Amino acid sequence: MTIYSFDANSLITPWRVYYPIISFPALWDCFDELISTGRLKCAEPVFDEVKKGGDELSEWVEKRKDKVVYTWDEPIQVAVVDIQRQFASLVDPNGPSGAEPWVIALAKVVGGHVVTFEKKAGPGAKRVKIPNVCEGLGIPCLSVFDVIAREKWVFRLDTG
Repeated sequence: MTIYSFDANSLITPWRVYYPIISFPALWDCFDELISTGRLKCAEPVFDEVKKGGDELSEWVEKRKDKVVYTWDEPIQVAVVDIQRQFASLVDPNGPSGAEPWVIALAKVVGGHVVTFEKKAGPGAKRVKIPNVCEGLGIPCLSVFDVIAREKWVFRLDTG
């Protein structure tokens, strides 16, 4: 049973760009199923970042808070400190939340997969990105598209 640690952009981007709930309710039903079975988790800073949007996604996440948020227990905090020590350039001081190490720490602690739309930073980049850190730590890093494929979700047009 794979547990997915979602980055904020893996909820925000599908909701606002690719798969708005009004057009793709079945996808969000699938996310709900992952949440209800404890397989889609967000670190608290991710939840807070999504909530800042103040939109329907914020309301959607708020209704699922008890099942989706993974609390800051000691193993997560230790993992965050370790990740920040090893990858000091991961957090953008001008970024929205500093949630990056929390996303990775959650996956590390639960033996899960990170889900993000970030792409690896290339050689010579000033900052490393989530996929770089995941690669360095041996943590699988996926996009939402990868989750859809891994979970074998199929969506059909309802013609009736």
